[in-house]
Amino acid sequence: MSYQLKHRETLGENLRRICRQQIEAAIAIAKGEKKPNDTPVHETRKHLKKTRAALRLVRKEIGRGLFKQRDRCLRDVGRLTSEIRDAEVRLQTVRQLQELTQRHRLRGYDAVQLATALVASEILQSQHLPAPTFVAADNDLLTAALSEHLPVEHPLHHTDLDAQAFP
Repeated sequence: MSYQLKHRETLGENLRRICRQQIEAAIAIAKGEKKPNDTPVHETRKHLKKTRAALRLVRKEIGRGLFKQRDRCLRDVGRLTSEIRDAEVRLQTVRQLQELTQRHRLRGYDAVQLATALVASEILQSQHLPAPTFVAADNDLLTAALSEHLPVEHPLHHTDLDAQAFP
């Protein structure tokens, strides 16, 4: 949802409408009334951030006191949703861990490391960012990471670094 300024409205009316639309969209997603493009928590947080950005545009016009009050309120709601987002990521990691242990013969912490990397990769790619490079010195773990389509690096297989570190 982009910001749309209407000629028949004053700047203040436009920004109030925009903020109201963003907050209403966040509430609709949180209630399950609107289908989000991403996870509900992520979409809700995006709407809150857009509202805060619009509020910052009129910070001087509405006064420091009112701006701080409204901004704090939106920030606090954002913090609550960040706790939910963190719980979602932990749950996603546990689910990924369960699936990985069935597909690969990995030791406990190796599976945790790979599951965490896969969840991080999914989050980054959903934001159109490149997947992280998975780094491990264990060949079985690297093989599992490769089969999960992660870019991998073995830290002990860098001859140019070895020559610099051990002249």
